[in-house]
Amino acid sequence: MFLDSGGETLYYIRRVDGHDSLFAHQPDHPRGDYHAMLQSSPGRLMAWRTKQCVVSCDGWPRVQGNSLTFRFLSQARLRDALRRQPRSVNEQLTGVPSLGEFSFEARQLPPQIYELLAGEALHVAGFASAQDGVMVPALYVLDGRAAAYFAVPLPFLESTTIPSAAVTEPSGKRHWLTVGESNHLFVLNEKYELASDVLWPAEEQGLARVAFVPHRNEAWVSAHSSVFVFDTSSHKLVGEINAEPGLRWHRGERVRGFVGAVGFNGAGTRAYLARPLSGDVLELDVASRKQTGIFPMTVDPLELACAHGKGRVYVQGLRSGAISWFACHDI
Repeated sequence: MFLDSGGETLYYIRRVDGHDSLFAHQPDHPRGDYHAMLQSSPGRLMAWRTKQCVVSCDGWPRVQGNSLTFRFLSQARLRDALRRQPRSVNEQLTGVPSLGEFSFEARQLPPQIYELLAGEALHVAGFASAQDGVMVPALYVLDGRAAAYFAVPLPFLESTTIPSAAVTEPSGKRHWLTVGESNHLFVLNEKYELASDVLWPAEEQGLARVAFVPHRNEAWVSAHSSVFVFDTSSHKLVGEINAEPGLRWHRGERVRGFVGAVGFNGAGTRAYLARPLSGDVLELDVASRKQTGIFPMTVDPLELACAHGKGRVYVQGLRSGAISWFACHDI
């Protein structure tokens, strides 16, 4: 779930009739509250944003015997289509460029995709096919600076380990790689080599999320019921926020709540934590890591996106995938 570069269009993925579907929504559209479906797939669909385009991937994290394939949707073209005819966006999205057939050798980006990436790089964790046809954990690199695309094997991971996400530091020099069902992540350097491990204290293993605080050398890693704060220079644990200390009923069992997405205001002074089982979003002071507010929601918020300069936080429900938002002056 993310907003476009101008903060006007919200993109999110929702399960509809057994298919993962990518939607675009303009909350302030003059024609009303319409959610346009851009893509649908029976497989796992993922999407990311660069400054000029929205990149989607069908079949993540692996397509057996082949590499992942990416589609590149121009944000400007999407905005124009949504404004003019929001109910027929797909019909207007002809000739969308795509990129597949990744190998461990770098290849040149097609000119159209190079122009859309506009000097930015995208890193996607998944699986790629080795020479013997075996699928191995890998990092897909779409480098708009070097005009190249390739896959990088991750030999430090077991073949059964599922790479979850690669989150790049604001400096662009290191990438924090999370993996499924674990209590640590891996930090890669500019050459995509293993630089260090980041571990957090947890009784159980689980999927983690990483968010970097604007204007501070901090990474907030949400896992289970806590958010662990790490110094991005030393990779040392400098704090823990116990965001869901109580037990909740979930699927017939008494479990601790868990934290969903983490977002920050533009100044990096406030943090927002989605709590699905509690049905609310916590507001925290970043410096003190103390709670400063709470926003009860009608959905069980899992994902969130902060609309900087617009005073809104958008959230998406865990079970229904429904979209809601609340006003917050400090965004």
